[in-house]
Amino acid sequence: FARRRREGGALEGWSVEDRLGSLQVPVLLARGKSDEISPETTAMMQQAIPNAQVKTFVGGGCPHIDDWEYFLEVTDNFLAGVEETDRTA
Repeated sequence: FARRRREGGALEGWSVEDRLGSLQVPVLLARGKSDEISPETTAMMQQAIPNAQVKTFVGGGCPHIDDWEYFLEVTDNFLAGVEETDRTA
């Protein structure tokens, strides 16, 4: 993502960083350990998005394909936590 923006790709100059703080929904940032999105970029996004959570999966940039069963387990647990928070709010 960040690399494509720097190298003159289709996303060059495009950014939503200044709007991340306006997200009002729970966010799970999922990345692969060898993903193109760096840990630093993910950390910046997590800090900018209220109550964002990060999960780094073993493998490449497609954890939803590489280990889809574990990805679904993590996603289900995240959503269950969101539902629980909504019930207690």
